[in-house]
Amino acid sequence: MSKGIIRYILLGLCLIIILQALTQPALAETTVLKKGMSGKAVESLQDNLRSLGFFNHECTGYFGDITQEAVIFFQKYNCLSADGIAGKETLSLISKFIEENTVMVLKKGMSGEKVLNLQKDLRTLRLFNQEPTGYFGSVTHESVVKFQKNHNLTPDGYVQPATYIKLQRVIKETVKKTKIVIDPGHGGVDPGTQKNGVVEKEVNLDISKKLQALMNSGNYDTVLTRKNDVSLDSLSNNGDTRERRDLSARVNIISENKPELFVSIHVNSNPWNPDLSGSIVYYNDKIPKSKALAVSIQNALNNIPGYAGIRAKNSIRTENFYILRNSSIPGILVETAFITNKQENKLLKQKDFREKISKAIMEGIDEHVASNN
Repeated sequence: MSKGIIRYILLGLCLIIILQALTQPALAETTVLKKGMSGKAVESLQDNLRSLGFFNHECTGYFGDITQEAVIFFQKYNCLSADGIAGKETLSLISKFIEENTVMVLKKGMSGEKVLNLQKDLRTLRLFNQEPTGYFGSVTHESVVKFQKNHNLTPDGYVQPATYIKLQRVIKETVKKTKIVIDPGHGGVDPGTQKNGVVEKEVNLDISKKLQALMNSGNYDTVLTRKNDVSLDSLSNNGDTRERRDLSARVNIISENKPELFVSIHVNSNPWNPDLSGSIVYYNDKIPKSKALAVSIQNALNNIPGYAGIRAKNSIRTENFYILRNSSIPGILVETAFITNKQENKLLKQKDFREKISKAIMEGIDEHVASNN
């Protein structure tokens, strides 16, 4: 075979390799790994989590309970939505930390959301008796050292994965779970409001499920009034209309489960004023704890980062909604965004926005529960 032919063959092979590299999507960009899956991608995830200190088991390539727990711990430590699913954001951050040889640690002198969440966790265990500030100072350091001594960890005040994981497990094992009922409004034959391809009943259920996943990974026991696209009128005989029976059924579900509080999820609409935007939290002013819960959730929704100038910051309001008026349990109704606002209509179609809404609602609940313990 002539040198010319060999050269063309080698050139062709190189072109094939380059094209494969260009067309092969990056794992962190395309793969979603979750419980029940198996294979090389899962094994790689386990190996990376082990390198970062969040997975202390053999890498089997099977995504079971242990891997899910490790993913949740990594997500919570890094202020991601802790749903136990390794999606694009989670995998990208893991890859970034591995590539940069990042040391996972929180220590004195640091500040930010991670420290704020740490302080909240320490306060849950009554080891941090001040208002969380997000700054890792002497008081936080002493609280961490005390926790480490109590649980036979090296008392150095450094919050590395081993200390963080132990902290989360202790909270889960020792702190009583708070029961919450989450009510995705509308459903079935009742679509709620709709515009430009956005259907309220679908948005309500998606946000509610995201909220449930977040809360179940924490110290909460949650109940959904509906898990699928169904109306609930068949569950109640109270009311002379289908809508009234549906609302009555939701109130009954709340009462029967005896939760600490409930949250009803909705989407707002005002075709007469399409400039209105932002989330609005409603409450029953006859139940004092409902107002405090409303304030906490409204503050969290008003402060979702990334939407300055796009979404208005609103105040809590009272309204004569059936579910608020007829329930004796502290609770609120959240109008998450205005479907009639052009920009918010687009946001409601985005997974990222819905996740941020659900995370903000949980942050508000966290704040309320912590302040009432």
